[in-house]
Amino acid sequence: MTERVEAAFRAFLSSLQIARLYDTAHAKFLKSLDAAFAAFLECFATEGEVVIGIVEDEIAYKNEVLFELSRSVKPMIAALKERGVERLVFSRRMHKDELKKLIEVLMLSKEKMQHPAQEY
Repeated sequence: MTERVEAAFRAFLSSLQIARLYDTAHAKFLKSLDAAFAAFLECFATEGEVVIGIVEDEIAYKNEVLFELSRSVKPMIAALKERGVERLVFSRRMHKDELKKLIEVLMLSKEKMQHPAQEY
């Protein structure tokens, strides 16, 4: 299961990076969003929700620290922490448009966020 969660989180972060480079209306972003959503759907086949935590500079899932994943996404961890994100909860009830909205919020600079990240 951990491998599926890692794959889904990597796809999510990839989609976030593509959104920063292009726009959330761009075809490349939409394709990456589809991939990320599909990866989370695979996780939801056995889990009701996926909770990803950020502990210092590491990504954690359940009681396991994902060191290899953490090393490969250090800049993204820093960007999430800068926006006050300590954990992300992805629920089985999540719709693709909600995942897109989350990415749009996380694309905002800290200065442009009108509310703490937890309120979105």
